[in-house]
Amino acid sequence: MRIPYLFLIFFLFISCSDSDKSLNEKEFIEWVEDEENGLLMMKEFDDFIFTLQYKPAEYIVAKECVNKECSKEEIQSRIHELEELYHFNLKITAKDTQEEMLKKNISGTDEYFQRIEYFTSLAENDLKLYTLNDTIDCGLYHFERSYNMAPYSNMVVGFERKVKTLQDLTFSFDEKVLGIGKINFKIEKDALEKLPTIK
Repeated sequence: MRIPYLFLIFFLFISCSDSDKSLNEKEFIEWVEDEENGLLMMKEFDDFIFTLQYKPAEYIVAKECVNKECSKEEIQSRIHELEELYHFNLKITAKDTQEEMLKKNISGTDEYFQRIEYFTSLAENDLKLYTLNDTIDCGLYHFERSYNMAPYSNMVVGFERKVKTLQDLTFSFDEKVLGIGKINFKIEKDALEKLPTIK
């Protein structure tokens, strides 16, 4: 009887999910930004690297509160506010250059300004979020240019969260000016279920 008992204890130990963890703000941020936990993913192409960070409401609050005191009431109120959307950050990095991403492999100034117009005004129309039973259009969009200070730019993206239950999410960007085309990232339901809590 001793062996089955020990096996049961071991099984219960390894079955404990990260959702049972309670982390401080710094630890929580590190957990979400760890690629092994399934909320940060990367796709590499010949000239560009696309890095998607899914940003749970708790992650955004942790970033806001990591260097200041936030009461539990403030944290819960802010989380409730942010949970109206699915939040993402899509970082696009140009490979083998220190110039801004928008200048990679351009044929001239016309193409450069075409890229600026696309990413500042049009790209949000090419962003979709697919859930189990729905296709959600982009509801929040902001493009952060580096102005030649770094070879990457960030797209801050939000989609209306119509269903509160956890489910697989597929982030899709059908880009039109870099020669890549449609890029899909899948965030697994299992990864979302393992999300820790903030102390």
